[in-house]
Amino acid sequence: MDRTNTCSLLRSVIIVEIVLFLLGGIFVTNMHPLWMQNSVFVIGCILLVTVLVWIVTCKR
Repeated sequence: MDRTNTCSLLRSVIIVEIVLFLLGGIFVTNMHPLWMQNSVFVIGCILLVTVLVWIVTCKR
């Protein structure tokens, strides 16, 4: 896979993860079980790692 295609794919993944993180943060409150709250935290951590990989891979 070439660099342009990889960067485009990573950007799409980041957008999807941001949407999932925001929706999870909005809809999962203290009324929901702990595993659901933890899943939002895990999505945030995966988002952070993906952004770091994108920055390193697609650095101009």
